[in-house]
Amino acid sequence: MNSKSKVFLNLIISLIFLAVLVFGFFSVFSLKTVNAEFSVAYGEEYSKEIQEKLNAYKNKNLLFLKTEEVGAIFADYPYLEVTELKKVYPSSLRVGVKERQEIYKLAVGENYYVLDENGFVLAENASYVDKLIALSGVNVLSAEVGKNLSVTESALMQVVYEMCAVGLYTNNIKGIEIQYGLEMSNVVFQMRTGVNITVEKALDDGLKKMETAMQAYDNADDYLKSTDDILVYKTDEGEIKAIWTSHDA
Repeated sequence: MNSKSKVFLNLIISLIFLAVLVFGFFSVFSLKTVNAEFSVAYGEEYSKEIQEKLNAYKNKNLLFLKTEEVGAIFADYPYLEVTELKKVYPSSLRVGVKERQEIYKLAVGENYYVLDENGFVLAENASYVDKLIALSGVNVLSAEVGKNLSVTESALMQVVYEMCAVGLYTNNIKGIEIQYGLEMSNVVFQMRTGVNITVEKALDDGLKKMETAMQAYDNADDYLKSTDDILVYKTDEGEIKAIWTSHDA
């Protein structure tokens, strides 16, 4: 065999070896397992439909797979929130999913929207919202299913969501009225027992004020809850106080 033949043979062998390496590389990192783990029953209703969409990513190279592209599948399911989207090398993708809970209802013009605990819009004009917390006094910029509610007083709304968690959401609260204006950021929580908890200047330590109010509320007897309301404020000395006031005050 002459030198040219040897060079050509070596080139062929090198190309074959390179092809084997490339094939092996892509084969090792080829996506073989991609499953969504649903932590709630709602997701299971759509598990087959979602799994079919996830299966379309099988055999794709895990190294170059964009997880945000996979996560976009769930944009069509506003009640489902992706809690985990992780590549597990060499050939798996782990997807965790939980259900967003209905907490608030908000009327905007002739429509009303259902929101989760963080203001994410779940549905428009749903047929059953009686047990949800009615929001009022909210200046809405936009409300669109599958996106967060946009309002002018966004900082105050974030505090309201956090205070509502302290009040145990729908277990205790039936309505929330936001009183927002010049040097005013009051929030009134309408409890299911008939008590109105008014938090003055909620942007100033609103969470601590709500915690103080709930301590007073939980320690009161049923008679007091049937006749009085709670006012929460911060004194000039910086002390947070919750006082009971008459319904007629």
